Amino acid sequence: FEKLKRDNARLAADHNGDNMYNFIMTANHLYESIKKWDMAVTGTVKRFQTRVEKDENIKHCNSLVTAKEHLIVETDNNKMNLKIGNKLLDSDTFRKGVMELLETFFK
Repeated sequence: FEKLKRDNARLAADHNGDNMYNFIMTANHLYESIKKWDMAVTGTVKRFQTRVEKDENIKHCNSLVTAKEHLIVETDNNKMNLKIGNKLLDSDTFRKGVMELLETFFK
């Protein structure tokens, strides 16, 4: 999670495709790790795993990393949008959504 926080800070400071890709890769790596946690027998962890698995932003991260969808980064007046498949997402909303979800467990 610490690496995701660093990637998030770099992306917040410098909106570009490389920083976004690094953020997505790290978020997906965390997602894949969370899926494998053996602690799933506890209710809290199991609920968190289910919540992460159903999250649309995490699904996008996974689809991009596994090449099921393609990422197009569009910039307009210092604002970055992400085109993922046929969806257009605000990069800040996407980034913050991923962070808020994962921070709930890792804080």
